Amino acid sequence: MDNRLLSKTSKYLIITSFVLVFLGTLIVNTPAWVLNIPLTKYTQGKLRLYNLTGSFWNGSGLLVALNKKSQQTDGSPLISLKWQVSLGVSKYINVKLNLGTRDIANIYLNNKGLNVDNLDLSLSVIQVSQLSDVITDLKLSGNLQINTKHLLIAKTQKTGIIYINAHDISSGVSPVNPLGSYKVALDIGTNLINVNTISDDTILSLNGNGSTSALTLKAAIDPSKTEQMKTFITLMGVPNADGTFNLKLF
Repeated sequence: MDNRLLSKTSKYLIITSFVLVFLGTLIVNTPAWVLNIPLTKYTQGKLRLYNLTGSFWNGSGLLVALNKKSQQTDGSPLISLKWQVSLGVSKYINVKLNLGTRDIANIYLNNKGLNVDNLDLSLSVIQVSQLSDVITDLKLSGNLQINTKHLLIAKTQKTGIIYINAHDISSGVSPVNPLGSYKVALDIGTNLINVNTISDDTILSLNGNGSTSALTLKAAIDPSKTEQMKTFITLMGVPNADGTFNLKLF
């Protein structure tokens, strides 16, 4: 009786060990493409990883911005990312993102939802052209510095502000460039946008508030450049009494 019980116990232990080893191997070797599942979900299909190497836990890939109207194979390459994923108690899944040797964000999932801490990213306007038709229509170029301290994305709420410093913005339809530099604050909870001009030597001043669905800014042209900017001014519509324009971006 004891021998039969011992034999059964040994058999169960062997099976259990085999299952645990199999599951452990499966988890450790989780492929990198699995990261595209949450990435697609939380960016609503606007971002995707290509040219993946390594694994889900430690790998790299090319982050690409996609246009909803285009095929998934079309898009604008943003940056080559490296990541390290770890599991924890308070932070169920913790992802550290690196660009070369520099940390650019810490993303983690906890009981509140998806969190993004200390985002610090530099991009060109052309790189994010797939995310906005305005960039394509006005043939914009320049540099973007994107920062945020903390974002929370949950089922019932979104909180946090993304700050974007747009430096030396130029337009392919303007005869004089650069137009200026601007600071944009996007509240992801309310979808409100605030825009202010931050450069002293500015051809086109832009200031105002709006939302991600409707943004009209008060625009003003440097008086010394009015003659050169005649063609561009016609695109801005009828001027206000004070000489400014209501520039509707979307």
